Amino acid sequence: MKVFTQFMLLLLFSLSSFGQINMADSTVSVVGYWAIGDSLSYNVSHVEYKLKGDTAAYDTTEYMKLTYEVDITIKDSTENSYTIEWLYRGHSIQSEDSIIQKLATVLEDIAVLIKTDEFGAVQGIENWEEVRGKINDIATKMAPFIKDIPNGKQLLEEAMNPFQTKEGLEGNLIDDAIQFYTYHGKMYDTDKELKGEVQIQNQVIGKPMDATFNIWLDELDLENDTFIMRYYQAIDSLQLTSATYEHLVELGTLNRNLVKLENFPVLTNDFYIATRIHGSSGWPTYSVQTTITKAEGVENFEERIIQIK
Repeated sequence: MKVFTQFMLLLLFSLSSFGQINMADSTVSVVGYWAIGDSLSYNVSHVEYKLKGDTAAYDTTEYMKLTYEVDITIKDSTENSYTIEWLYRGHSIQSEDSIIQKLATVLEDIAVLIKTDEFGAVQGIENWEEVRGKINDIATKMAPFIKDIPNGKQLLEEAMNPFQTKEGLEGNLIDDAIQFYTYHGKMYDTDKELKGEVQIQNQVIGKPMDATFNIWLDELDLENDTFIMRYYQAIDSLQLTSATYEHLVELGTLNRNLVKLENFPVLTNDFYIATRIHGSSGWPTYSVQTTITKAEGVENFEERIIQIK
């Protein structure tokens, strides 16, 4: 019933807009046709785990699953921008790591104001200082609960470091929003696959890396006024391996004298996003993002699913 209700809301949002799907030439334009006060809620699940061994006998280790809800509301609209509130709540986590269990509550009831251009493409966080303050307050309250955990204080400080600057927050906090708005602001054609190169900024490793990407319109559903977009990205393997090696050396995890770069495992990173979007309103209804990093028989697997309630 809730899903039906949300689709009815999407229909109401679209009554005053024109369709973005053009069946005549098999194109779509991904644009947000939103008004102040428009609001939808989504369930989000984020799973991480490692696979070790070969494909015939994988062992799953370091499993973590985080689930939460987000209420997305259009707070302001101008001729060339939107201000959109992402209100996070209802966090729940499955993990054997006590630090991760505590950190799962950091975003509880925090409202992040995201600014986009007039089409819905993300430009950044508007209230980053307020968000940083709330996260730091929660981290301070968590400190007494992790004092008996080995290296707990250091681990908490390292976990909080990326959230101390605007760039850090935008690079680490709103991955779900960036996934949500990946395709906004462009027109796509079923007969034309977009290909190109992009630099990936990584707040942890600190060095931008080259990557190739492909974007394509996979499916048009005029009857239900939806379409599916897909994105694939691969980071340059040599740059990823070198940057990771240097980062681990800086942390003291590796000793250059014992492990040389040429003996360090080669890393690969493949990144996928598939999203179904409501044509007339520009609201995504379902999106899944998958990241697979491989090195010497070990796969780090991450998946985030955003689904309309």
